[in-house]
Amino acid sequence: MRKISLAIIGLSLVIIGGVFLATPPKKESFAASASHSKIGLYKLKENGLALDTNDSEKLVPNLDNPNDGNKTPELTTKIENLIHPKEFNGTLLVIKNRKVLLNKGYGYANKEINQLNTFQSLYYIGSIEKSITATAIMKLVDEGKIKLTDPIKKYYPTINDNGIITVKQLLTHTSGIVGMKKTGQQVTHNGAVQEVLDQLKIVNNGHWHYTDDDYTLLAGIVERASGTDYTTYVTKNIIEKANLSHTGFYDSFDTDLFHTVAYQKVGNQAYQPLPITKGSLSEEFGAGNMYMTAGDLVKFNQALVDGKLISKTSLDQMQTPGSSESSYGFGMYLGEKTKYSHGVLGGYHSLILISKDGNDGVVVMANEKTPFDILQTAGAILKEADKVETID
Repeated sequence: MRKISLAIIGLSLVIIGGVFLATPPKKESFAASASHSKIGLYKLKENGLALDTNDSEKLVPNLDNPNDGNKTPELTTKIENLIHPKEFNGTLLVIKNRKVLLNKGYGYANKEINQLNTFQSLYYIGSIEKSITATAIMKLVDEGKIKLTDPIKKYYPTINDNGIITVKQLLTHTSGIVGMKKTGQQVTHNGAVQEVLDQLKIVNNGHWHYTDDDYTLLAGIVERASGTDYTTYVTKNIIEKANLSHTGFYDSFDTDLFHTVAYQKVGNQAYQPLPITKGSLSEEFGAGNMYMTAGDLVKFNQALVDGKLISKTSLDQMQTPGSSESSYGFGMYLGEKTKYSHGVLGGYHSLILISKDGNDGVVVMANEKTPFDILQTAGAILKEADKVETID
């Protein structure tokens, strides 16, 4: 189990995750099928995604298009001085007043075949999925199928918690659940939940303690309260409603055209594969086995605050810290005017820092540990972007 701490003025973050790493895979094939080799105005080239038109006027700067920052060159230079672009493997997206200032890939999605990262690259989002699971719970609250005050024994009658843990405590990481030892074995949704229940240990109920187990139990509650499986419920009520066309779950990641390979540096050796086993991913049920593009991550957050997914009352509850011991709300950390979600999964490292109204933000998604402090750097980029006049 690995613990990662980040800090920024007025905020603190602890990410806890245990993933089992596999031995490097055999050489991958990245052959694109005819139906997937082109997306909109773009087609797959040997080393990345290229505009399939000579008419640059057709290129609208939005979340689904690349933007190399040439309209804000001073900002782009400052940003690239911060992120060490020759060492950074990932995608960076910057918005101001919902206008895209930068949406660009750096480094390699797959070094072995010289496939570059682009705005379209896909990354596991790790614990950022918790904000999606929290949204699913609040949608069920809006539907009258769940109450935040419900004891979770209502959904797990055999749980050994004396009826003290509530749904809200799972959302805010104040359940007191310590966290299970993961096995790395392939499990079903019910199997992932059962692993948590079998190893349940509660210490200091009501106090803040971050654990994936809280959100695995919440994902199981989504299934029990909705009468359908978590994947189907999230797809219908979040992915489709927010128009997330480049978002999915771990079982389809490797076959998605723009998936990335996770890397690590070993001594002086760069681009050493750091794959994650399917078993380990299956144990991250509800807590960290989804993938997205940077653009879709912004779309989700904007749909959330725009009322497309849940009510304003539910949004206000999500964006309120659940404990005096942490700035954590429901699936996200909260500042005065901004919020952020952060995820680490093997070599994948992602963060979104965005204003509470969804207008201004920075997304960093990487398939290798970033050569910079991801939260502090995102904060510095957001500060620099605030100085830029809005681009029409």
